[in-house]
Amino acid sequence: MDIRKTTRNVDGIDVHVCTSASSSLHNHNFLELAYVAEGEAEHLLNGERSVVSKGDFFILDYDANHGYQTTGNGRLTVINCLFLPEFIDKTLQKYQSFNDVVNCYMLKYNYSTVNISPANYVFHDEDGRVLALLEAMLSEYADKRSGWREILRCHLIEIIIRTMRLTTTAAPICQDHLCARIIEYADAHLTEKNILGRVAEEVNFSVPYLSRRFKLVMGIPFSEYLSNMRIERCCHLLSGTDKRITEIAQLSGYSDMKFFGTMFKKRVGMTPREFKIRTR
Repeated sequence: MDIRKTTRNVDGIDVHVCTSASSSLHNHNFLELAYVAEGEAEHLLNGERSVVSKGDFFILDYDANHGYQTTGNGRLTVINCLFLPEFIDKTLQKYQSFNDVVNCYMLKYNYSTVNISPANYVFHDEDGRVLALLEAMLSEYADKRSGWREILRCHLIEIIIRTMRLTTTAAPICQDHLCARIIEYADAHLTEKNILGRVAEEVNFSVPYLSRRFKLVMGIPFSEYLSNMRIERCCHLLSGTDKRITEIAQLSGYSDMKFFGTMFKKRVGMTPREFKIRTR
C-alpha cells in the first residue's frame, strides 16, 4: 500500500472513512491515524490482540502489521488519516518513525516523562476533541478549498500534541526553569559561541552544573541538543528560502563549511545541496 497512490494529489495525506467489517493483516510505508467512530472490533497489531471500540484511536508506525474483525453484527466505522512525515514539515522527508517526527518537530517532548511509546498504542478520546478535529479534517479534505492543506496540518499537529499529553507523567519539556532558560537563550542566540557559559553567568550557576542538569532533564547532552537545533534551522532555511548555503550555515551557527557539511550529512543523510533540491 502506497499513500502516494491512494491520494488524488501528491500531498502526502489522505483522510477518509472506512466502514468495512474487517481488514486483512497488512503493513504500509506511511503513518496512519485510525479512530473508531462507531462499533467494536478485535484488533491484531504486531501479533497482539485487543478490542477497540467507539472513541479509541491509535497512530500506527511505519511497517506496523495489523488487521481487524468486528466483534458482532453492528456497524464498524473507522476514520483513517494516512500521512507522510513531510506533510507536517518538508524537513522531515527522510524520517520513517512517529517517535522521530515528535522528537524532531516543534513538539520537542521530554522523553523522560513519557510512560509509553505513542506509536502503536491504543488511546481513548475522553472528551471527543480528537473526533471533532478529524471530522473537520474530513470536511476540509473533501472540499479542498483554499488553504485546506494548512488547516489539515494544524489539526493533525493538534491531535499529535493531545496524544503526547496522554503519554506523559508530567508536562512537556521546559517545566525545569533552568533548562527552559537554556533552550530559550539558545534559540534566540543560535550563532553565538559558549551559549552555556552565557546562561551560567546570567543564572549564577556553573557551566558543569548546568551541563549535568540539562542532560539529566533532557536525556541528551546540551552540545547534541544545540547541534540538532542548528541543523533543524538549516533545514527550514534550505527548504523555505533562496539564501545561499554558506549564508544559511552562518545564520545557523556554523562558520566552518567543512564541519557544517559533515554534521549536516550525519544528521540528515544527505548534503545540504541535495536536501535543498529535494525539498524545493
